[in-house]
Amino acid sequence: MVERGIARAGYKVFTDGREIGEVTSGTFVPTLNKAVGLAFVPAIYTDPETEMDIRIRDRDVKAKVVKLPFYKREDKHIFYNVFYLKGAGHVQTNPTDREIFKRT
Repeated sequence: MVERGIARAGYKVFTDGREIGEVTSGTFVPTLNKAVGLAFVPAIYTDPETEMDIRIRDRDVKAKVVKLPFYKREDKHIFYNVFYLKGAGHVQTNPTDREIFKRT
């Protein structure tokens, strides 16, 4: 979403005042601090940077098509070794003792 708003399933998609499709799902992504969604639209409207409007509660909100993947995790497959400090009563991570696990 370019403007503030969250597209939800069933909301209509418009371009140039014409209905072109329907949102299938949408949510807010805290990691990106943005709202994202999926919609069924004709193939001619699927090029990256194509702008369209989502009708949210009788108000048109700007959205645009983005290239996938739109998010790449920086520290993929790195987990911190977690240990318990006796008597301290809490868990800490030790960034100097990192272990790298690869998914198979």
